[in-house]
Amino acid sequence: MRDPIDLLTTLEAPEHEPLPAAELRRRGDQRRRRRTAGVGVAAALLLAAAVTVPNLLADPVVPAGTPTSDPTTAPTPTADPTTPDGTDDQSDPAATPIPTDFPLARHLPTGPDYQQVDPAEAAGIEVCGHVLWPAAAAQSRAAMVVGPEHTELRWLGVLADADQAVALLADTRAALAGCATTGTGDALAVVPLTGGTGYDEVTVALVQADGSLGGEVVQLIRVGSAVLLSVSGGELTAESAQGTADLLTAQSADLAAAMCVVTAAGC
Repeated sequence: MRDPIDLLTTLEAPEHEPLPAAELRRRGDQRRRRRTAGVGVAAALLLAAAVTVPNLLADPVVPAGTPTSDPTTAPTPTADPTTPDGTDDQSDPAATPIPTDFPLARHLPTGPDYQQVDPAEAAGIEVCGHVLWPAAAAQSRAAMVVGPEHTELRWLGVLADADQAVALLADTRAALAGCATTGTGDALAVVPLTGGTGYDEVTVALVQADGSLGGEVVQLIRVGSAVLLSVSGGELTAESAQGTADLLTAQSADLAAAMCVVTAAGC
């Protein structure tokens, strides 16, 4: 077997005529253009990745079935909230969300005999076929305590606008008009009471129609688009209910000043 090195020495290089200088320059320019184009494409891909990845990380996951906007559609311009004459066309927008430190429970009884409970566990309040609570509101907050033969509930709701708040109290008055009894079997007597907060208000007592102990005083007051519902229940009668209403009126008037922070009108 011949040595491979010897085989290599016997090979003759093929004869090629040297290329003209112009052809060499043309081929060199072509190679440089290809390298430049390759660098440009790589840079474009990196730029696309740099833009797309942060957007993917920032966008929330959209649940299946949730309609999405067409990316080719131009965004709809936001309507100007002011009318052509420059006046605000929005009806009493809320100035701020209800503060977490709003003193809603300021006047609720405390002590070892009382405990706070979740208002969501309380039964709704319906008077003469009209639901007083829970009421629809853009934002709301509630507090409730229970004790021996005693229940206190406070609910503050900010409605979408003052017109809805006015309608809530108007509907309540309309339901109470001419309604003497309510509840299962007309077991509760409806007793209109006097308030006196100086605000738009409704105050009524729901007591045992047979004269036995047991009932509650319900008061609604409105400040702009905000509504405060106060309920005090216990061993009440038609004769003693006004005293409880007077106490609620004083407490509601105190909270009304704090309600100004969540409604832009009415104060």
